[in-house]
Amino acid sequence: MAEWATRTARDRQGSETRALLVEKATLVFAERGYANTTIADITEASRVSRATCYVYFASKDDVFQAVAERLRDLALAAHELPDVDADDVVLVARRAVRGFFEIYAAHAAVLRVIEHQAMVSPVIAEIWTETRERPLRRTVRFVERVRAAGHAPLAISPRALADATFAVIADFAHAPATSSGSPRTRRTVEEATAVCLALLGLGP
Repeated sequence: MAEWATRTARDRQGSETRALLVEKATLVFAERGYANTTIADITEASRVSRATCYVYFASKDDVFQAVAERLRDLALAAHELPDVDADDVVLVARRAVRGFFEIYAAHAAVLRVIEHQAMVSPVIAEIWTETRERPLRRTVRFVERVRAAGHAPLAISPRALADATFAVIADFAHAPATSSGSPRTRRTVEEATAVCLALLGLGP
């Protein structure tokens, strides 16, 4: 029993250390970009040794892949709305916009690094495609449901409308970062939501 408890504690600590490395690496990549970031930068920001870092990651590429996967998972989680009535179209739109906005606004710099790296790395390209395409496909299905209810303009395809909605949110998310609860951020999210609802043919 004591051996099991010791091993479990060690595994938990390992998981926490790995998560810390990914979290700090996200900040470093966002600030320095991919090419200018080194393992030393990441370990210094994480306050762990290089040896500890290499326990979890074989290279900078591995760390960056973990960062990209973390951002993908955050983006996908933002579209999971288990506590929202799927038939409440306006609330679904508002919550989805807010969730995506908060992820994009908080991580815009590193998302740009991931997008750039996707042009030269097939592994990152696959993660980046999933980061964008899975939420887009969910949005397309949402638009199709709204259209079936007679709201969305028939002249716009669901995919085109989803692309336009994401472009609007991304544009709003490039606004200067403030705290998520600030009046400015709340107002920006409401404005982005209003634009997206208008694209869907819905009122305020």
